[in-house]
Formats: sequence, C-alpha cells, structure tokens
Amino acid sequence: MARFPQLALVAILVGACGHAASRPPAAATPSAHPGDALVGTWDLRTFADAPPTAHNIKTYEVAFLPDHTWTFSAVMTGDWEGMRMEGSGSWSVDAGQLDYTAGANSGSSVISWRDGSLVLDPDPVLRDQARQPGTAVYDAAADRPEATQ
Repeated sequence: MARFPQLALVAILVGACGHAASRPPAAATPSAHPGDALVGTWDLRTFADAPPTAHNIKTYEVAFLPDHTWTFSAVMTGDWEGMRMEGSGSWSVDAGQLDYTAGANSGSSVISWRDGSLVLDPDPVLRDQARQPGTAVYDAAADRPEATQ
C-alpha cells in the first residue's frame, strides 16, 4: 500500500468533460434523452495530450449505463504494474454538461466530440502526477455500434 499515495497522483476522483470539435458519431446523434450518446463503453486514447502509458496507465475504460450509473476501471503499468483501480457513480447530462458522482466526489464537465471520439475536459477521475486535471479523449469500445463501422 505504500504506493497508493503515488497512485493518487495519477488518478483522483473529481470531475470533467470536453471541447466541441465535431459532431457525435452517427450512432451517437442527439436524441430526445440527453446523454443517450454516452451510453456504452469507452476506452481511453489520450489524457492530457499523451498516451495512457505516459501516465502509467495500461488500460482505462469508462462505461455509461442506461440507468444513469457509470463505472471506471484501470490497469496500471510502470511502477504500479498490475495494480487495478475501479469505481462507480451516477451521471446525468443537461445542455451538453455531464454531472456526475464518483465515490464520495461529484462534479460537472462539458461533453464534446472529436472525429467520433468522446472528449471529457477535465476527465472525472484522472489527474496527472501533479494532481492537475486534464482532457481525456475516448474511443468507442467494441460494444458500441459505431466502433465497428
């Protein structure tokens, strides 16, 4: 457990979302229910303009569920090789803003789309080693229809 404070530098529960750059993917077009475009699983592509491994993250995935709960899970690399991090909370969307809880923390973020990828700025969970929030870009995981198109 001596490494947990270091892990906290990489991932601390807080809040966030993204920048508008393009439209949501075709299968994630706006509907009568705000947030429908988020439902599904998303894999981290970049955090703070760097690949996940630059932050000792091997894999990181978030899943937004239709019942307005969400989960996140990570497998670390580098100094924390094999360590896992998991959590969950609730979410809602209003006027392009993601409101969420993550454990005992809560926050809000702006949602945007970039070339079919979900952008969260700042990310609700991830922080850099200086505990600063950053923008996260997520690609649709295989369970999302647009991931196979």
